[in-house]
Amino acid sequence: MHRVLLHLARNDYICTMIRYSMVNGITIYATGAADFLRKLRIASHRLDVGDGDFMKFFSSRMEQSKGTVLRTANAGEFLADLLAYGYCTAAILTHRENAR
Repeated sequence: MHRVLLHLARNDYICTMIRYSMVNGITIYATGAADFLRKLRIASHRLDVGDGDFMKFFSSRMEQSKGTVLRTANAGEFLADLLAYGYCTAAILTHRENAR
């Protein structure tokens, strides 16, 4: 599992992971937008396409079913739209580690 390490003090770090909860019940733990997108694509069993094509496919499905158009220029905008439209929520999880 990837973790983002933020240097706090001489040898202590905070490890950060974001928990994204989708309205359909899927929970994804990711370090950021690109990691979230990759894991969402895998959870959706769309291994045959890249992230860009997956965003376009996902946005098209959302437009057809909900009338919502998601931006697909990059993972950050895509995730921001999912959060803004309430299709997922995010919670930042942190804990301290000693790096010694």
